[in-house]
Amino acid sequence: MDNSQHDKISSDHTHADIRELILQTDAPKDKAMLLILLKISESLEANTQMTHDVSIKLDEHLENYKKHETDDAVRVGSFKTGWRVISGILIILQGVGLMAIKSYSDQNAVTNTAVSQLQMDVKIIQERQNNGLK
Repeated sequence: MDNSQHDKISSDHTHADIRELILQTDAPKDKAMLLILLKISESLEANTQMTHDVSIKLDEHLENYKKHETDDAVRVGSFKTGWRVISGILIILQGVGLMAIKSYSDQNAVTNTAVSQLQMDVKIIQERQNNGLK
């Protein structure tokens, strides 16, 4: 038997005792006092039960809030991790892009040098052909 059952039995017993005293008492003043005492006792019992119910509901709400808070912390942590991964990928892509641009620039410089050399060779060949024909 838990405390709430024991308290309920005890209060029922107390209420029954007060009702019995009301029935046994002939003095109107004593009956009125016992009736007031019975109402006070019943009100206190109802108030105690209501307070107990509110306490249980408050505990449930607190437990749900803590669970929700934990879930939010996990969600925020995963978002932070996701942003870090995305940032890392963007940094890597920027590095690869810069390397590609540098490689293209280097190849372009080599190609320009080769074209310049070929243009000079063509010019020399044309000059030799022109000198040989005259």
